[in-house]
Amino acid sequence: MASMRYARISAWLLALGLGALMFNAIPTAFAQLDGLSVTMDADHYNIADTGTICYTVPGPGQVTMTNNSAAGTITLLSVRDDGSGDCKVGPIQGPAGKYCVVVLFAGPAGVGTAQTCYQVIDPTGES
Repeated sequence: MASMRYARISAWLLALGLGALMFNAIPTAFAQLDGLSVTMDADHYNIADTGTICYTVPGPGQVTMTNNSAAGTITLLSVRDDGSGDCKVGPIQGPAGKYCVVVLFAGPAGVGTAQTCYQVIDPTGES
C-alpha cells in the first residue's frame, strides 16, 4: 500500500515538475538535493559537435532529463535510476542559442532539480 502511495505521489510531483519545465521554469517548490547534479563537458558547442551530459542522483528513483530552449522543451531521458547516475553522449543540434538541461529527481531521498546551461553556436554564422 505504501509503495502505491509513493508511486502516485512521485507521479504527481513528476507531472508538476514537467509542466513547469515546459514553460522553461525550474519548479521553485523543489529543493536542491545533496548528490543531485547535471554537468556537461563544455559550456559552448558548435552545431554537430559531440557533447556529453552526466548526472548524479542521491539514490534510486525516477529521473527525467529535459533540454529547454526558446524553441521549446524536449525530453532526453525518463528512467528509473538505480542510484548510480549515468552519462549520455550525442550530437549537438541547433538552432543556435542558449539551452538548459534540467534533471528532475523523485525518490526516497526526496524530490529536486538540477540544471546546467550551454550555448550552441552555428559555425556558418546563420541563426
